[in-house]
Amino acid sequence: NILVDAEGRPHILDFGIAKALESDATAPLMFGGADDHAASSKAKAHQTLPGEFAGTPAYASPEQVSGDPRTIDTRTDVYSLGVILYQLMTGRLPYSVDGSLHEVVERITHHKPTPPSAEVPVLDGDIDAIVLRALHKDKERRYASVADLQRDVKLFLEGRPIETRRDSAWYVVRKTVRRHWAVTSSAAAAVLVLAVFAVAMTLLYSQKTAAEIEARQQLRSRDIQHAHTEGLSGDGALALDLLWRAQLEPGPGTPPARPLRFGNAIEPLDSYWMLWEFYSQNPCIQTMGLADDLLTSGVISPDGALLATTGRGGVRIWSLPELRLLDEFPSVDPVGRAVFAADGGSLVTLSQTRLAHWSIDTGTQIHEHILVMPIVGRSDLGPDGTVAFGIGKSGTLRLIHPTDPPETLDLDAGPGTLQLVRFNADGSRLVAVSGEITTYYDSRSTISVWAMPEAVLLARTQQPGLINGLLFSPDSQSVVLTNSDLQIQRWEYQDTGNPVTLITSSHLSQPQCWLGEPPLLVTTESDRTIRLWDLDRGRLVRELAGHADTLKTVGALAGRSSLASVGTHTIRLWGEDSPEPWRNLNREQEFVRNTAVISPDGRSMATTHNAIGDYRVVLADIRGQGDEGDTDIELVGHKDLVASMVFNHDGSLLASTDYEGVVCVWDTARGVLLERFADHIGSAHSVAFSPRGNLLASAGGLENAIILRDLDTGQMRTLRGHTKRIPSVSFSPDGRVLASASIDGTVRLWDIATGKARQVFRPHNGWGVRAVRFSPIGGVLATGGDDATVALVDLRSGEIVSLRGHPDDVFNLAF
Repeated sequence: NILVDAEGRPHILDFGIAKALESDATAPLMFGGADDHAASSKAKAHQTLPGEFAGTPAYASPEQVSGDPRTIDTRTDVYSLGVILYQLMTGRLPYSVDGSLHEVVERITHHKPTPPSAEVPVLDGDIDAIVLRALHKDKERRYASVADLQRDVKLFLEGRPIETRRDSAWYVVRKTVRRHWAVTSSAAAAVLVLAVFAVAMTLLYSQKTAAEIEARQQLRSRDIQHAHTEGLSGDGALALDLLWRAQLEPGPGTPPARPLRFGNAIEPLDSYWMLWEFYSQNPCIQTMGLADDLLTSGVISPDGALLATTGRGGVRIWSLPELRLLDEFPSVDPVGRAVFAADGGSLVTLSQTRLAHWSIDTGTQIHEHILVMPIVGRSDLGPDGTVAFGIGKSGTLRLIHPTDPPETLDLDAGPGTLQLVRFNADGSRLVAVSGEITTYYDSRSTISVWAMPEAVLLARTQQPGLINGLLFSPDSQSVVLTNSDLQIQRWEYQDTGNPVTLITSSHLSQPQCWLGEPPLLVTTESDRTIRLWDLDRGRLVRELAGHADTLKTVGALAGRSSLASVGTHTIRLWGEDSPEPWRNLNREQEFVRNTAVISPDGRSMATTHNAIGDYRVVLADIRGQGDEGDTDIELVGHKDLVASMVFNHDGSLLASTDYEGVVCVWDTARGVLLERFADHIGSAHSVAFSPRGNLLASAGGLENAIILRDLDTGQMRTLRGHTKRIPSVSFSPDGRVLASASIDGTVRLWDIATGKARQVFRPHNGWGVRAVRFSPIGGVLATGGDDATVALVDLRSGEIVSLRGHPDDVFNLAF
């Protein structure tokens, strides 16, 4: 049924030899030739002729020769075309048609045809694939239509990958390359050039990286050496910044700094020991951070027991040396100065618009005077509450005496503008400095001293330059001056002479107070370092570095060789007292002490005794001089396992919790149970005192809540938000925020005033959190988690740094 004309073009005369394609899909199949088809259609249209076979057996498919008309479809025609294609490629049929009809049918049905390339080796493998797929015994694996067969033949003729072999990636690539040989050759050459270039660049980069590592190592070494020099005689804050940067940042050629791994091979030991040396030379006893306020000054009470700090939010009263917040005096505008009365029982505060008198004992305001003229320049307060300040640019010094009504007196401080004013310790002397610019480059200062309260001028002198600091000597017979030429001078004002230069500093200085006997001058300097000077010998005695903020004032604690310094956001206590050695606490015990806490003064230790049916707390004097066990006090009152304990700020109270949900408060001196609160349903897991000691926070119970109890009033509040156990709670240094850590993976910061959660952190990526502590400054929160890490959270930026090194869960931590 395929004829070829004289020009070689094939023509299909009848493509219905295998099956009549009628619109009725249910029509039966027919076998036979064209004549039989026409004849049978006259008798019975579209009926099968059982057992008949019409056509050439050599081109018949296996299903066609089987005699079952239901298996015949268009794929039967694909088979016949495959036979023709095989014959065109090889010049022979895929099967021999010699012999009986039964033998021919046997070959068509079961024998696999020889690949065309086996007959004609020059044929491509694609021809084998196309022909053998068309001749497949299983019609399901043949081409679905003649169009599919035609498509593959066309792809082969165009040199492109055929569909039959497209499942082989290497085949597709090979065909594509062969078809586009010129382009592929160029691309391969380009890839080769790029590879050579990449290797060369890698080598150059390695050399460059090695050079950078060497340079960074040298820079790091220079920074550490620079920090060492600055720490000994220069800018302590800069020294700390350089040393901590070297400690925390990755060293050249080392793994990244986060997570840090203290205590192993990659720890930078050079910076570690430099930090150790720095802190050993700068004995800071305690640090209190006040991130929520901007401090302007500080003053110590005459007996050295109290510190008053002034700032944007008013005045705060702190106990010394504990730095415990005792009281707060609010103000409608920022307070710039404060002074204690001679007896220490009251405090006078000065803001721009108000002069207020407060009772320390009751915390109430005695009286307030609103100033007619706001104070915008330099000012000072005398111990009796007298205010001294400058008016405008006239050099007039105004005094306001705290009488009712207030008395005002104006003094002439000399030409120019009032620059500085300061009372002596008992208010009997007043010194002031006015300054004027004489020429573009020159200036002159006038220094005056008056006897108070009569305001009698005792002495006056002038000298070139500007004065930037004033302080009376301890006996008030002379005045220490510091000037813009970095000089420290002494003026014996009762003599007729001029100020004498004793020392030249390396930084601008502000004289603050006197310390010890013989007295040393304490100055704050522009590099944020406190320096102690022996003026008689003209030498520097000591430097105290560590403030990262601007230093405002420094005061000496009466009767102690200690100082309190106030920066814009930090209070620090400095002293020489070294801790007494603890006696050996190793002792054989028949019970488990699985919890231990030490009092803030380091004198007492509380441990838990958790034996079956016997639950108590044991207090030990760990600096006692007697035999072991002589000073132990047993606190009995718990009926279940003691879970946690905490001392208050001065160690006079101890709070403990147990698995029955009970919180006990003990008098540590007498060993007496003061309070017993059954606040929690279920276990109470953690407890904390506020810095002032008036609030007690405990966490636990089936409700996973925090109970906040005011020990003075008995008022109780409940803080809810956690969904699982709360193993740790901690107050911020200023007592305004409570941090709680939970096994639910969160750390919550609670506002004590409102009882609401300020922030929620997940510092351990969903792992449970078992411990939380504020840093002494309050700007960093440390947490310990079930991921065996310690997380440091910067509360200002929210940045989290992980410290690794523990092999297991972190249950407790402390700064």
